Amino acid sequence: MNCNLKLVILFVTAAAFSLSAFSQDDYLQRMPLIAAHKYFSKLAEEMADTQVAAQESEPVKKLVKELGAEDFKTRENATAELIQFGPSIKAELVSASKNKDPETAFRIKKVLAAFRAAEGEKPKLRFEQYIFNNHVTSYVKAKDKQLIPMLIAFLGHPNQQVKFCAWQHLSKLTGQELTDSDIGKWEKWWKENRDTFKFKETQQPAQDAPEHEMLNLQRLFR
Repeated sequence: MNCNLKLVILFVTAAAFSLSAFSQDDYLQRMPLIAAHKYFSKLAEEMADTQVAAQESEPVKKLVKELGAEDFKTRENATAELIQFGPSIKAELVSASKNKDPETAFRIKKVLAAFRAAEGEKPKLRFEQYIFNNHVTSYVKAKDKQLIPMLIAFLGHPNQQVKFCAWQHLSKLTGQELTDSDIGKWEKWWKENRDTFKFKETQQPAQDAPEHEMLNLQRLFR
């Protein structure tokens, strides 16, 4: 996990904890910001899962190779170990499922089926642009400058919609003409300007979501 991502997870966790110490009236007023903390924390966890998968690539390749071993026990152990890795290696296994060896292909399908069963027990985080926009607006209204390094970190998110939205907001909030691939330049700019950066008073909030879609947002509190 890179340093920026660690900081994102740390600050959203710490911020959510500090917000919980407010009185009930303050809590209700700050509810949009609390929802934003929870939402962005989930996006950061998605990034962490992807980066862990990249680090685990070599062991996974070794185990995939063992799926086609002559020894039955070796094949069984490799199958069990791959399942233990969890869904973070799913993309790599889908690619490996094209293996011409029928035993290997069969066992990969077995592992993927186990992942689908496990994922079925957990709610999936859908990405809707307006929710992302509304949560960004909550940070802007609170003048919380931690939004900027978080958006910079999300330029490395595997979901291209998250990446694009993060870049759009960065460009609008900072006025910088950097691309969504210039993560290093964004980090350098923030390091040089974080002490003097201020949100513009004219920053417009995102449009409200349809009523039936707001129910998805409310589920973040459950």
